[in-house]
Formats: sequence, structure tokens, C-alpha cells
Amino acid sequence: ITNAKLAQDIISGETALTVPPATTDEILLSDAGTLKRLDVSLIGNGPAFAAYRNYDDGGYQSISNNTVTKVAFTHEYFDTHSAYDNSSNYRFTIPANQGGKYIIGTHNVIDNVADQKWTINYIYKNGSAYKASLQASSGGFPTGNGIQFAIDASATDYFEAYVKHLDGSTSDLRTEYGNIFYGFKLSGV
Repeated sequence: ITNAKLAQDIISGETALTVPPATTDEILLSDAGTLKRLDVSLIGNGPAFAAYRNYDDGGYQSISNNTVTKVAFTHEYFDTHSAYDNSSNYRFTIPANQGGKYIIGTHNVIDNVADQKWTINYIYKNGSAYKASLQASSGGFPTGNGIQFAIDASATDYFEAYVKHLDGSTSDLRTEYGNIFYGFKLSGV
């Protein structure tokens, strides 16, 4: 069908969509006078994921003193493009054709860190430390901190969450305090 064969009132509302569009739905639009179809999957904040660790995975994750340790986020709240691996390498990989600007973040809580000792969160990009966040403890309580940032990322870039503490002995990553690793693509930028 060409533009010349379409009536000017082709969008009638006769079959109005009453639920949010599926990613496989298509929208008809004019691109500088040329009619094109747009898959809904190409708009919106996706790919997106949010992963967490559950106590039912065998208890807390043990973090050795002064050792950078990858967090095993084994469960997903959501993963729109199956881009987060929650079973082996615990990383988010930018899918093919999905490069762009992303928000990436993590928050972790380590149990009973001694007074004025540090916890550190890291986000690794492609196997190397990229960003870090430090937090001092105040008196032997669970100590958490988070990190979030915007980044330009290309297809096949991958991100991982790591933690470290300087408590002096092994401490646990506490699952009940909302440990999370997440990311999403920004649209319209």
C-alpha cells in the first residue's frame, strides 16, 4: 500500500487499543512524508532489568574481608530482553541493536560492619572496575550503599556488580535489606 492509496482519515478509532501495546504491535507513521511502520519494541525504556538475591538461595552470600566479590543476584523482578544472566555469570549484557544511553545501578548491604570500617560497591564494565561508591559504618550495624550512573553503552558491553568491605573478618551480604542490581535504556536521548 502506498501513501496515495490511503484515505486521509485512515486512523478512525474504530478499533481503538484498550490496553498498552505489545512489543510486537506496529504503529503507522509518516517519516518526512514517507509512510513507515514502527514496531513498539523500538520505543520505551528497554532493555531493562532488575535482579536480586534471595535468602532461599542457600542463605546469605559470604564476603571475605578486603576482597572484591561479585554479587550473585540470582532472581529477577523483570528482564525485558533476557539480557541479564541470573544463573552463572550474573551480568547484564547490552543486546544486539540496543546500544545507547543507559542507567545502571546497584545497592548492597553488608551485615555488622565494625564502627568506621568501609563498604564499597563497584560496577564493572566489560570485566574492569568502572564506578565505585564508599560508605563508612557507624557502630557494628548492617551497612549499605548504592551507586547509580548514566553511561553510553554499545551492543555486547556487559555490567556486573561487586562488593568489598574492610571489616577485618568475613561478613554476609544481607538479602532482606533490599540488595538490587538494575539497568535500563533511556529513550528519547
